[in-house]
Amino acid sequence: MTLTQVVKAAPAAPQGPTDTTPEALPLDVRQRVSALARTSRLLVACDYDGALTPVDTNQRGPLPEAVRALRDLADLPGTVCAVVSARPLRDLAALSRLPAEVRLVGAYGTEFDTDLTIDPHHPGTGPDAPPADKSAALELLREQVDATAILYIGGGDGEEPVFVNLNTGADAGVRVGEESTAAAHSVPSTPAAATLLSLLATERRSWVFGERPTPIERMSMLSNQASVALLGPDARLLWFCHPEPDSNALFAEVLGGRQAGVFAIAPAHGGLPLGQRYLPGTMTVRTRWSRLEVTDYLSHDTGPGRTDLVRVIGGVTPATV
Repeated sequence: MTLTQVVKAAPAAPQGPTDTTPEALPLDVRQRVSALARTSRLLVACDYDGALTPVDTNQRGPLPEAVRALRDLADLPGTVCAVVSARPLRDLAALSRLPAEVRLVGAYGTEFDTDLTIDPHHPGTGPDAPPADKSAALELLREQVDATAILYIGGGDGEEPVFVNLNTGADAGVRVGEESTAAAHSVPSTPAAATLLSLLATERRSWVFGERPTPIERMSMLSNQASVALLGPDARLLWFCHPEPDSNALFAEVLGGRQAGVFAIAPAHGGLPLGQRYLPGTMTVRTRWSRLEVTDYLSHDTGPGRTDLVRVIGGVTPATV
């Protein structure tokens, strides 16, 4: 069976609300997650009912996937996680049983846990201050943890004023559900919100701790005497400018990590490359795995302002692009 036949015969990935893979999240959500992952001081805040636990089921606690993601995020440097709920703080703590790393704010933002207390001299408090709400609580949290950006995920009633008051430049609001919203982004369900948090934790961990870069001496260069590209030992395209060598980079993993752009082809079985070499007398590079090979080159004799990158996939096993 050829690679093309295998790909055509492979079952389609599940679609719709039941698909909770990161790829199933809307593109705008994934792009904003990538941007938030690289902010210096991030505050991740969620509503409880509708964001961490569905409001229309008998489930009494938050989704385990969401709890794990919040714990992972809270363990990262420069990252604070909080749950801001309409429920009284005592009820929120008893019902959610969230780890101590996650800060709790109850009663519409008027009750903080022991780690976060409202300064009585803060201009937003006192007998003449307007009634507290979730937006005011988020601003207090922003000030106390010195956050440079806020991600707020809400799904219950009364969330729209919070989305309206977020800083649209650095902050991001995500509405859970299908209702029309003032939030910049939305996801269809609480499992999708948990996937968003997991994706954010993964990307922020990579940004905070960094990924081990490929040494320059292990890269291969593609060239057509007009443009160049750099290829890693596992056939990841790490650097490629268009249309000139000094033009803006389309793929720039060599400088900014995978989030800066990478074009990867690999066997779905996850095996390691068996070897890589130039074809004799050319700048064409062939990378070989068990039952898969990828041949890369930049096409010659293209018109001005155009660069053709050609990636030829051969073999008898499914490939991931």
